[in-house]
Amino acid sequence: MSARNQHYKNSEVKGRVNERIESVLLDSGKLAQAITKSSRSREILYQCTKSFAGTDNTMSNIDQNLKLIEGNLMKLETNTDRLNTTMEKVSSVTSQVQNINKR
Repeated sequence: MSARNQHYKNSEVKGRVNERIESVLLDSGKLAQAITKSSRSREILYQCTKSFAGTDNTMSNIDQNLKLIEGNLMKLETNTDRLNTTMEKVSSVTSQVQNINKR
């Protein structure tokens, strides 16, 4: 009987070992999936960070360009005012010359 009990216990132990191995393999698969998912998440996060940094630089450049445009617009307004004043003077001189020619 001792041999039968030993055989029974060995097969029981083998069954438990097989169950544990299956469990470990299943857990390893889940871990591999989690790592894969995590690495994709990190890759996506890296791409988002890189994109955000590029967007931040672009926004900074746009801000600088808008300031330059604003400065140029102010210069244009000043030059337009000067040009209008000069045109009024030219118009006045032209009418004076016409009056002199009529006499």
